[in-house]
Amino acid sequence: MTPLLRRLLQAADRDTDICWGIDEMYTLGNWPAGSHEWLVKMGILKEIQPSGLVWLWECVDPDWVEPTWLPDARHDGRIMGFYACGNEWCGVHVLEHDRRRQWAPSIDGIVSAVAKALGGANKEVVPQRVWLVGTMNRDGAYRELFLLRGGGWPDAATMIHCADRLLRSPAPAVLALDELPPPHIWTSGKPPLIALSEITGIQDGVLHIDLQPLIAQLTARCAWDADGWLSVTEAAELLMHDLPGLELKTARARISAAANRGAFKTNHLKREQRRIEALSFNSWRLVQRDRDLDAEEDE
Repeated sequence: MTPLLRRLLQAADRDTDICWGIDEMYTLGNWPAGSHEWLVKMGILKEIQPSGLVWLWECVDPDWVEPTWLPDARHDGRIMGFYACGNEWCGVHVLEHDRRRQWAPSIDGIVSAVAKALGGANKEVVPQRVWLVGTMNRDGAYRELFLLRGGGWPDAATMIHCADRLLRSPAPAVLALDELPPPHIWTSGKPPLIALSEITGIQDGVLHIDLQPLIAQLTARCAWDADGWLSVTEAAELLMHDLPGLELKTARARISAAANRGAFKTNHLKREQRRIEALSFNSWRLVQRDRDLDAEEDE
């Protein structure tokens, strides 16, 4: 079902509405049997307003037609479609009402499924375009994961400009639904990018996202923790080096309290996921060290 899922993500990434009826799925599209039911159950597809047109595959000259829908006594009064194609070999076609039903990708459902697969909670950053869907901390690479829709749309630069939470993230990585945004729209450095449509599949009715390609991308550009960002424990150990009498627990508490006050720049996360920007932290360290040394001299 992975190729089909890729097609759905590509459709959801477009700026035009795309939908499928039963005949488009199974007669024209060769969807695996029962696949639309699985995708509806997962929330990736949603049923929308019935179509006025039906693909008349049973006609000797198949085409899209607009039947007349009327109660039919021969079918227990059910609404049926009637269409006279004019071909002497066919006569009047009688069609089930279900042939009008159609489904479209559900953006909200896709975002929820992605967040669930990543173990996060989806938070909308730009309405219907950008979401924070989780975090990743593997092999020393910590990132906040953002899902982006419409990277190839004409307004992609405006979308990124409005994504304040994404731009404020000290360690973002972006999963584009399908098309990656152009490099020039990133004003403060392009984050790691990958197309969700290329790394997503379905296993046992559950969305599965393979983050290994993203991790490989990060390995090449280095773990940002070592290049200017510190965990609370690392920051506490530096503070203990400045003030040898300080215990780790006390140092961690002191740093956490300072972070909550905004004394230095952080990634705005809490507990194990909190990271501290080294440059602003070092400036704060100097002030703390001078203050503590002055206090020792006064004693």
